[in-house]
Amino acid sequence: MGETADRFRVLIVEDELLIAMELESILKELGQEVVGLAADAEEALSVVNSALPDLAFIDVHLRDGHSGPRIAGALTGARKALVVFVTGSPHHVPDDHAGALGVIAKPWDPQIFGPVIAFVGAYRRGDREMLATAPTQFRLAPWLRAEIEAAGRGAGRRRST
Repeated sequence: MGETADRFRVLIVEDELLIAMELESILKELGQEVVGLAADAEEALSVVNSALPDLAFIDVHLRDGHSGPRIAGALTGARKALVVFVTGSPHHVPDDHAGALGVIAKPWDPQIFGPVIAFVGAYRRGDREMLATAPTQFRLAPWLRAEIEAAGRGAGRRRST
C-alpha cells in the first residue's frame, strides 16, 4: 500500500475489534499515527480530549447504539477533527453527515484508504484541484460536494476573464 504524503493523528471509532484492528493496521501502513481506538461515545470523547486527533474514522452504530453521528458532530462542530464515516449502514448517516466529509461503506476495499487520506489532506490544505478527484468508493457529504462544485464554477469564471 505504501505511505501517503499527508500525515494525520487518527482516531478509529469502531465497536467490532477485528475491523478496528484491521483499519489501524492499514492506516499505520499508510504512515498515519493512530492515537486511539474507541468502541462507544464515552471512549471516543475521552480519546479526543487526551490524544487530540485531527482525523477520525467513525462507524455509525457502536456499542452504545446509534452514537457515531453524535460523536462526529461533537468533533466537527468544535473543529477538533475532520471526520469520515466507515459504516455498513450508510443510509443511517444523517443528511448533513454531522459535518463529516463523507462515507466509506462496508465492506470496504483496503485500497480505498490511501486515496481517502490524500483527499482529506487536500481538503485540509485547500487544494481545490485535488478535491475534484474524490475516490469513487468515497461518498462525499452533500455539503462538501456543493462546496467543491461551487469552487469549480468560481475557478471557471476566473479563468475565462
